[in-house]
Amino acid sequence: MGIDVAGNGDGFDQELQKAHAVLLEIDEEIRRGEGDSRSLKMVRAYVSGATLESIGEGHKLTRERVRQLINKTRWKATDLKKLSLVFAEQSRRMVEKADRERVIAWSFANPGSTQEEASEKLGIDRSRVRELLGERSGRHPATSVVKKRAKRWSDEELIELLWRFHEETGSTVATQFTEWSRANGGPTKQTPMNRFGKWSAAIEAAGIAGSYSVDRERLYSNQDMWAIVIDFFREDRTEYTYRAFESWLAETPNFPSGSLIRVRLGKTWQILARDAQRLLAGYLDEFEPEWVSDVLTPRDWSTFVRKELDVRSYIEQALEDRGPILTIAKYNEWALENDAPAGNNLIVRSGISWAELVRSCGGRVGLLGRRGNISEEELLEPLREYLDAGGRRNYEAYSSWASERGLPVAGTISEKLGGWSKALAMAREEPTDV
Repeated sequence: MGIDVAGNGDGFDQELQKAHAVLLEIDEEIRRGEGDSRSLKMVRAYVSGATLESIGEGHKLTRERVRQLINKTRWKATDLKKLSLVFAEQSRRMVEKADRERVIAWSFANPGSTQEEASEKLGIDRSRVRELLGERSGRHPATSVVKKRAKRWSDEELIELLWRFHEETGSTVATQFTEWSRANGGPTKQTPMNRFGKWSAAIEAAGIAGSYSVDRERLYSNQDMWAIVIDFFREDRTEYTYRAFESWLAETPNFPSGSLIRVRLGKTWQILARDAQRLLAGYLDEFEPEWVSDVLTPRDWSTFVRKELDVRSYIEQALEDRGPILTIAKYNEWALENDAPAGNNLIVRSGISWAELVRSCGGRVGLLGRRGNISEEELLEPLREYLDAGGRRNYEAYSSWASERGLPVAGTISEKLGGWSKALAMAREEPTDV
């Protein structure tokens, strides 16, 4: 018969038409009662996909005897087998079409969800789900992120991570390192702290200069960052992975890195991708209307300009929340909790020193000069904090720690309280020799 079962398009359609024509002839012959009725029913069953063995079992005949009876009709078993393959291929294509329609419908209804979720929902093998999704497979990660087994980080690897963190975020804050590192598959702050003794020692080992309260100026608000992610999904792409996202970011000057976006928004790429697609697909009820309107508003990134910072409003709010004494370290702690610009950025924007900036807003930074009017409690508070955190009772070690935070150093405390040993005893409420 020369049937091309594997053929596509018109070729297969022609073979299918031939197969249906033969099936009609068999049915018509059975209807007219011509020939051996039992043999014709065997022919019908074999064309429909039954095996010679299963047909023989129904008639208590051997496989070979069934073949002989079929061959005594005007059809041959070998040709009928080819016809059965055509019908089997038709059935397979129908199932595939139905499955593809179900998978595509699921894709549009569940933007950003995983292929694993589709497999469980639809009862289709996960590898098959990916195949049926076709070009849309990139919009759905294969599975949820699996927690990786802890690895042993070498000193060189930790130093490289610290450098990358500082380069991408401009920060040396330990808590921010944890957020950034986790988003990049790295360890928490505890790993470099344990390895190098403490956080400041880890920063020093990496050769990173400056206070670890420094933070890069935020050119983009959180809503702007969401808008960036959404823009990535506005266009059809061959790939929607995090790697593809980072490559796309690199094409636009001054765009933040993918790592910084994940740290700032506090979400994994999988969740960012899912929510961005749901927003574009119109699933808005789960989000705040004003926020939705903002993040869905397209930006002209080529001319994008961040609003001017109202420097004093941040200082005033921090003074209200943290009290009248506001060191740059205390402000940076508040800024981290309130998504505000870091203190160094405010200094650059205002063009004046931190002390002048705080005083202009009605606060003070603590000391009014080396011999300023500051209470014993104000001197002891940071020392207690340092000791509670496990700091060494060492004059130089404390001075280094305090200097980085804009706090009174050991020399000031010693002068005001009558010696370093006495200051340590007072901080620990130990008896002192008078």
